[in-house]
Amino acid sequence: MLNELDNIRIAIEDLVHGQLSPVLLPHQIIAYTLWSLHHDLRQNSSLHTCTVLGHTTADYYCTHSFVAAQQGSKLTIGLNFPMSSVPTSLTLYQIQFSQFLSQAIKTSPMSLKSTTFLMESLSHAQLT
Repeated sequence: MLNELDNIRIAIEDLVHGQLSPVLLPHQIIAYTLWSLHHDLRQNSSLHTCTVLGHTTADYYCTHSFVAAQQGSKLTIGLNFPMSSVPTSLTLYQIQFSQFLSQAIKTSPMSLKSTTFLMESLSHAQLT
């Protein structure tokens, strides 16, 4: 009993610091909610192109995207389930721009202004 109370105390301290705990919100509840959202999105003709972006319960424990509030003697936790209208998965590319840039400079003469623009574009592409 004391161990369970200590686990709850630690989970509430973590909640105050922005970390959601499976002690307070069991993974089965998130898994059922995800299943229900996927099912409802497939059934609703106006939302059939939407998809939920988080696929596992672990995704939601790591996001820090929730709201917690006390309502009387109850703790209410509101969890965000981000959605997208893009029906397919996207490919992420990593660009090694230093190698690409040195090769580009060797193969074609560029002005300093063009080189700076290319570096800024590649840095932006690497950040997004």
